[in-house]
Amino acid sequence: MENKHRYKERIIFAENLGRMKSLSLLTLLFCCQTALFAQKGFLVGVRAIPMYTRIINSTDTDKPSSEYEEKASWGMAGGVALGYNFHKNFGIMANVLYSSQGKNYTSTNPLGQEINHTLRLRYLKVPLMFRATTNPDRKYMIVGELGPQLGILTSVEDRDDDKTYKPEHPQGIYYTNAPDRYNTFNVQNWGVVGAAGVDIKLRFNLKMNAMVRVDYTFGDAEDKSQKYNITEQGITREEK
Repeated sequence: MENKHRYKERIIFAENLGRMKSLSLLTLLFCCQTALFAQKGFLVGVRAIPMYTRIINSTDTDKPSSEYEEKASWGMAGGVALGYNFHKNFGIMANVLYSSQGKNYTSTNPLGQEINHTLRLRYLKVPLMFRATTNPDRKYMIVGELGPQLGILTSVEDRDDDKTYKPEHPQGIYYTNAPDRYNTFNVQNWGVVGAAGVDIKLRFNLKMNAMVRVDYTFGDAEDKSQKYNITEQGITREEK
């Protein structure tokens, strides 16, 4: 059964030819942040981020709804925040976040049954952001953050609930040396992250943040250089 599932994944890999962009949209960010100095100096905090996420692939979205219909997909990220305020209104902020994101979609199998698909990508994200706030002497402060972000892929999970039988391979055609699912994605990608919201001063050196955060990757999340072999009528050829 394992090999049949892998064969099915190989066909899916070959069909997903569009550039895959990762988007975390309308992210609500909650965190607590401690300032070691009242207005200037080092900042240390924690992040908890529920997310609405998408992986955008034009090849998928151009398909009819019977083959591909995207559903809402939610994710979660969390980690630590480290920063430095070189001015009472300006500073830099770095995060180290573990993020689980991806997409959910449905298709229809040959029996007309609806199949649910889930793709989860787990990243270690390291954004470095310029941070600006209004008057830090007030209880409520408007805050904005913007900067680049490095994402490092740690694992991939791709599954569906299709219970129909999948043949090992079409008659006379053999697939070999197919990469595993993790290797069909780029391990590193670069993007941009922005956030805006409110800092709430709980005491002179402790703040709580409520922010909306968006991050977007520039490059293709998939690694199109990966290859596999197809053998047909005794002739083997290499395919991307």
